Amino acid sequence: MGVDRRLFGKNLIHVRELCQWTRTEFIEMFTLNMDSKSRRRVRSLVWMAEQRDQRRSVLAIPISNLFRIPLHALTTEDLTGETLETLRERFQFDPFEVTQRAAEFRF
Repeated sequence: MGVDRRLFGKNLIHVRELCQWTRTEFIEMFTLNMDSKSRRRVRSLVWMAEQRDQRRSVLAIPISNLFRIPLHALTTEDLTGETLETLRERFQFDPFEVTQRAAEFRF
């Protein structure tokens, strides 16, 4: 059995939806201080990560840092069965802190 190439995208969608963020809200949260070209690039990268079979994404490390969920867990574990509570317990994930750190997002 091979590695699911879409785990990062599936996990990204799941965590985003647990936090009740639409894709647009999620992107806007951390692109406020970016120019329009950078915003378009991030929008495209998020869409590709969520919709395509990808082994890697340039967003994986920055998103891992933003969520404070280890890169290995975000890219190799199926987190879609997790709740906000279990993410808090396992990784100290806090949606409020994510929104606070979002302005510092760099990729």
